[in-house]
This record gives sequence, structure tokens and C-alpha cells, in this order.
Amino acid sequence: MKSKTMINPIHEGTTIPVHMSGDYVVVDKLYDLAFEKFALKPSELKEKTYVIFKKRKSIKRFMQALAESESLEVNNLEQGRGKTKRIHPVLAIRYCSWLSAKFEVFIYHFFLENYPSLREIGGDYYNELRLVWLPQLFSEENLVGIIIEMNVYFKQKLKRTTDWNTGTKIDYCIRNHVFNNIITDIKLGEKHLSRELPINFLKRKIDYHINRHLAMVEIDKKIFGSSNQRRQNSLS
Repeated sequence: MKSKTMINPIHEGTTIPVHMSGDYVVVDKLYDLAFEKFALKPSELKEKTYVIFKKRKSIKRFMQALAESESLEVNNLEQGRGKTKRIHPVLAIRYCSWLSAKFEVFIYHFFLENYPSLREIGGDYYNELRLVWLPQLFSEENLVGIIIEMNVYFKQKLKRTTDWNTGTKIDYCIRNHVFNNIITDIKLGEKHLSRELPINFLKRKIDYHINRHLAMVEIDKKIFGSSNQRRQNSLS
């Protein structure tokens, strides 16, 4: 079961839970929000049900494109049924924008205002490494290719096959640790060895910091026990 990292940013006094682990959104919660915050009447909601929404040709095309981008089957954009029906977060945003014009404007403002903080809370040093530090370290014209190779290698080390939108809390912690420490290494003046390819330098640093992180986790477990034990100890 995936670990969950839930954050609750607010816009105009309204809170929307955002799951960094990619958890699906309960459709009934969207109904409640539309009714409570955006003055949609029960009679209007009957004409704006999720069943009606997903039958629209434009939405079918949207769902197909979304599924392809996530390497999923279209059916996997939905989970559960009835009151437990849950839908993919991106599909949920599209549905909110269809419920009402006010809800649509709210969604746009919400993500424009909160997106930078969501990335930061997710522990993402990737952009800083890519845009600030790697260009200082490497002058190669093929820097984009080096970054792509770095990402592929990092995913292989974590045995990931999908994008970071479905990352678990553990994935984000490891990525946060590795990229942050590579940035620190570069700040301290570390460079690739003589005749060492740039990508081999990055692979070497990724290996070192992933192994170091995992070793620290194991030491923590041996000293303090499992996370469940720590929670029990904190309560006693």
C-alpha cells in the first residue's frame, strides 16, 4: 500500500486535499464542495452528475489522452463505485471545471497560487539541480541528454516505471535526499574525474547518496524500531 503525503493548501478560505502520492478523489466530495461553496442547487447537480460528464465526446477524448499520458487503461482512471467512486486527480480537476464557471475559475486560481508550494512540499530539488547547478558544472551542448539519462538511471534505481505524479512518500524522500546532496556536493566544489563522462559522475553520486540514505534508514530502524513502534513509544 502506498504511503500518503497529504497537504491542504487553501484558496479563498476553501481547502482542497492534495495527495502527493497520487490518490484518487472521491466524486461525492466534489458534489459537496460544489453545493457548499459554489451555490449549485441540488436540481443543477442532477444535471451535472459524473455519469453524464463522462459520456460527453470531449471528455472521452480527454480521458483517453490522460490515460495514455499515465500509461494506464481508461478504466483505471476510476476506482470504486457508488458513494465510494474515486477518479484520477487530473480528471477530478476537469470535472470541477465542468460543474460550474465559478468552480472552474476557483480551480485555476487555486493551482496557480499553490503550485510552487506544492512542489516544494513534495521535496523537489530537481529543478534547482537541472537549471542552476548542472549548467555550472557541465558546459556540454548535450546537457539535455545528460539530464534525460540521469532521470532514466534514477528511475531504474528506484525500480519505477511511471512518472513522479504517482510517486510515494518514500520515493519523494529518496529523491529529495539525493538531489539535495548532489547540489551540496557541487557547491563544495566536487567535479567529475579526469576523463569521466558527465553521466557517469551523476550515476556515481546517485548510487552513493541512495545507498547512504538507505543505510541511514536501516540504522534508524535498528535503533528506534519500526515506524509503528516509534508511534507507540511516543504515545507511552
